Amino acid sequence: MGSHLRGYRSSSSHSSSSASYGGNPNPERYTIIRCEDFSNACVIEVKYPDATNFEGKKIMVFRSPLSKVLTRNAGKLDPHFQNSSAIASPFARFEPTAEGWSAAIRLASTL
Repeated sequence: MGSHLRGYRSSSSHSSSSASYGGNPNPERYTIIRCEDFSNACVIEVKYPDATNFEGKKIMVFRSPLSKVLTRNAGKLDPHFQNSSAIASPFARFEPTAEGWSAAIRLASTL
């Protein structure tokens, strides 16, 4: 069905302090825990060490495979919804649980 990617870490050379993000996810500091790519979408579970809710874990659906999302966003992964066409923004987010992952997979498979 899809391809898996584990342990991907942001390759951004920018350093940032977690204090400047005040518990919010820093789009340059993350680890991809798992990924399922589809032809027109991807589901990723990401750990943001600067985020405080849900232990920093986010499950997101993007409307492109992961490689295209990372290229378009210059390696950054911002979990917030954006109104800009310049970056790939999540299409949907789900709670970081087994049920959330399953729901995200079902959605992505229909895109």
